Amino acid sequence: MRTDPCEPVTSCARPSQFLYDLLRSITPFSSSLQALRWLDERSQDRAFIISFVNQHAINLATHDARFRACLMESDLLLRDGAGVELACRAFGIDPGQNLNGTDFIPLVLEHVKGQKVLLCGTTEPWLSAAAQALESQGHRVVGTLNGFQPFQAYVQKIRARRPDVIILGMGMPRQETLAQSIARNISFPALIINGGAILDFLGQRVTRAPLWMRRLRLEWLYRLSLEPVRLSRRYLIGIPVFIYKVVVARYKIRSAA
Repeated sequence: MRTDPCEPVTSCARPSQFLYDLLRSITPFSSSLQALRWLDERSQDRAFIISFVNQHAINLATHDARFRACLMESDLLLRDGAGVELACRAFGIDPGQNLNGTDFIPLVLEHVKGQKVLLCGTTEPWLSAAAQALESQGHRVVGTLNGFQPFQAYVQKIRARRPDVIILGMGMPRQETLAQSIARNISFPALIINGGAILDFLGQRVTRAPLWMRRLRLEWLYRLSLEPVRLSRRYLIGIPVFIYKVVVARYKIRSAA
């Protein structure tokens, strides 16, 4: 049963134990096709939340009890990024395939093409551009709402439009908290996807890194070059902090074993 709002159910958990528990909660799919088939079997009859776990999510969650709870209450957690892969391997956990939102969400939309999609997040003109891009691909976009509304406004619009898929693109931890609020306040099945910057990518506000950078796992560096003011703290400070957290957690978990 979902709490109202996300109660900090893990607030007493030690950061090291939480990090380990979160990594173990990621479902390690061997391919995107396996993940899509898994979704088909489990997400048809209720509100179902997909969240992505990357280095930034772990850094935020270790000091934000409400965000921790919202992540752990998601119905499916997917690994996003090389940093989380290395963290999983440090604990002997299968990391599965990297199913980051920018690549996986378009696959989900293609898989459910014809169903009603509602977009919540970013700002204009990129929100409308994202909707137009999806419509040009044959998707049924039944509504949009920017990422700066009170939670009740999203719930009201979703109740009115009754979408099958809801994409939230407003960043962590706001989108994960909103996802739980939506799931608690609708009475029909819907796939709720915490998409981060996906609407900015679809609306061409932000471009993808060249393929060679993605293959070398350097997309974070490309994004940093595009948005240095907004992302410098997340990457230049966040990556060393993340590595430190993993090293400390690994030592403490092993010492307690």
